[in-house]
Amino acid sequence: MKTAILTKIALVLAALYLVCPGMSWAETPEYDITIGRTINVPGPSGLVYRDDGFWVISWNIREGTRLRHYSADRDTWGEELGNYAVPEVYLVQGLAWDGEHWWIADNIHPSGDKIEKCELTSTGLNVLKEYIWPGPGSGPVALEWAQGYLWVADNHSDLICRVSVGDTSFTSVEAWSSGNIAPYGLAWDGTNMWSSCSPAGGGTSGPREIYKHDATGNIIEIWHYPGADGPPPRCIRRMCYRYSFCREPIVVL
Repeated sequence: MKTAILTKIALVLAALYLVCPGMSWAETPEYDITIGRTINVPGPSGLVYRDDGFWVISWNIREGTRLRHYSADRDTWGEELGNYAVPEVYLVQGLAWDGEHWWIADNIHPSGDKIEKCELTSTGLNVLKEYIWPGPGSGPVALEWAQGYLWVADNHSDLICRVSVGDTSFTSVEAWSSGNIAPYGLAWDGTNMWSSCSPAGGGTSGPREIYKHDATGNIIEIWHYPGADGPPPRCIRRMCYRYSFCREPIVVL
């Protein structure tokens, strides 16, 4: 009986190899991203999707840093629903929503990189608490909130960090290698964490890839953004829980 079962397993494996002769069991699946509907956002650097639409941290020379709210409904896709002030005058990158408060990463700050807990008022974000982020500077560039923890992509250490939020400081829980140079975006799909990377050296020439990670940080899928040149995919989001046909990540450059 045991021999018969092993024989059947061997036949199944052989059949799979014949169907996919070039496939190695160790290979990471790779996919190409196709561009669908787009939203024109000036200088985006952080993205959150909620039931009420997209929220984007952006910067332009005329307005400075703003928190913008866009419709994700089919009939009004991309329509700006709100435009709010962000109090920081330094470089704000990264945006997360914990279900009650907003989080932003304020790097290139004279007193050190900061991650700030905020509330949204009728006029803009109001900082409730500041947390110092340790590092050489300009490190935290992407934020995500998942399963009660804050996740931070640090593009100086090339790490994706999970931290516990205390009253006055963060406590490190774990840190993963991002798998490439300078992680710029994070997204949680309910099961897996996703990250995006910069071309080599943080430039504009080279692979622009988005990675799906397992629970220990291993890369289990690679998604290629079209084009060899251009900025890194700075913000990513998964919307599969809302649009069941949407398999690919939502990307903002």
